Amino acid sequence: APDRVGRIVRRALRALPTLHLAVICGGNSGLHRRLSALNHPRLKAEGFIAPARVRRYFRGADLIIGKPGPGVVSEAVVCGVPYVTERLKPMAQEVCVLDWLRDSGVGVLLPTLDRLPADLLDLAAVARERVQALSNRAVFEVADYMERIIGVGVG
Repeated sequence: APDRVGRIVRRALRALPTLHLAVICGGNSGLHRRLSALNHPRLKAEGFIAPARVRRYFRGADLIIGKPGPGVVSEAVVCGVPYVTERLKPMAQEVCVLDWLRDSGVGVLLPTLDRLPADLLDLAAVARERVQALSNRAVFEVADYMERIIGVGVG
């Protein structure tokens, strides 16, 4: 996965010349070293950082790219930022997240992150409008959505 992340980052920097990337590598020191070694002016690689700093990055971002995990997608939406992810080989717990991103319009779903579209920033701008239109009832809407998927009441 670290090699794939590196390829995605390099391709994104080439394909989207106005994009500035902050990559949070967490405890993956090898990925952090490889990305830092690129010494690219539009790339900031971070290792493990405090949650407050992650939120600052999220709030300052035009978009967030990553795997469709429920926690990170929720954090992005709470921070008012659209989420970009891929439909390629989702894990079981990611399928309902992909469905919600698609149905709510707050994300950009790509076939793969290996080839980011040239109009990604435009697609993210449309998704940002949807994120900002969400009401504070979003947490209840997600619960209702999950109820419909599972077919049982949660309350």
